[in-house]
Amino acid sequence: MSSRIEALDAQHMRFHERAWHGMGNIGEIDYIESLSALDWADAHLDSPWFYFDDPTDGRHPDLGESGGLVQDPKTKTVVLNDHPYTHGYHSPKYKLVQHSFLTRELLPKLVEAGLVREISSIGTYGSGEAAFVSVRLPNDIKIDGYSEVHNVINLTNGYDKLPLSLTNSLGIVVCANTMQTNVLNVPSWHTFKHIGTPAELMTEAMTEVIKRVSLGDSHAQRIERLLDQKVVDVEFHKIITDVLGKQPNKVAFNKAGDIITARAWKHWDNQRSQLQWRWKEDPANKAIHGTAWGALMAVQAFEQKDKRGSSASGPNSVRHHKALVMGKLPLTAKAVKAINVSRRLAAFS
Repeated sequence: MSSRIEALDAQHMRFHERAWHGMGNIGEIDYIESLSALDWADAHLDSPWFYFDDPTDGRHPDLGESGGLVQDPKTKTVVLNDHPYTHGYHSPKYKLVQHSFLTRELLPKLVEAGLVREISSIGTYGSGEAAFVSVRLPNDIKIDGYSEVHNVINLTNGYDKLPLSLTNSLGIVVCANTMQTNVLNVPSWHTFKHIGTPAELMTEAMTEVIKRVSLGDSHAQRIERLLDQKVVDVEFHKIITDVLGKQPNKVAFNKAGDIITARAWKHWDNQRSQLQWRWKEDPANKAIHGTAWGALMAVQAFEQKDKRGSSASGPNSVRHHKALVMGKLPLTAKAVKAINVSRRLAAFS
């Protein structure tokens, strides 16, 4: 699955309001307009073409000695209807779910059921390869003395490796942190049965969203429980090791045999410093410093705003948004385990 926003994606990506990542076209997303927002990325299945330059070598005997293009009937690829892009290779049994299924079928049902406070964003990645629709659920969370928290559902669909899925995420208004609900020991992922009929998929989607609204009613109590539980500096230093891995050796040798500071250690130490700043100095984290929730938010902010990835994965903002709605946040997940959130929230199980 592509991790980049290409020109075609940027042209159609919409956000209700300017978010921390600064991506997309900003403005209210009208419900009627949203119905057709992903039509441009609908597609059909076709057999891919391959070029055989030496058919006499036994690779494709139907061609003459000059070689040529042939189709593989045993493989299917997804071809966008209105743009020259193909995505993925599948078996003939693969059942295509159009991206517009998210906006023309699922979204109206959620709106009709009163489960949508606002349509937060609609867009694609990888020149239409993967699509998302994010909606804010009606039950916002308010933590007195701290922040408002938005409960968000992300509906996603892919033409390559991403199945039709749903993720549940949270938006912390005071610090603009965004994360999946696993930080509250609440399952964040659901993958739909790709072989189901539209009616079955619709029923499954409604059931899952209603479940997330219901679970959201206890999110405030879960956050408050983590705010009431202390984490001291020594504990957070251990969390850093659990998140970043064991500290590498500081000493290394160059080709001339001279002692130098190891590059791996410099990288690790820089990340440790960033995490410590998020934990102790970040203005957005001041009110919750010294708590289990503060420790989680420090790691989450580091993963969202500080951690650098490969150039292939794009800027931090793009990488984090894609992971939030379509993937997973590995460092935050490690922090959840290191802080032992499941034990701390055992009363809610």
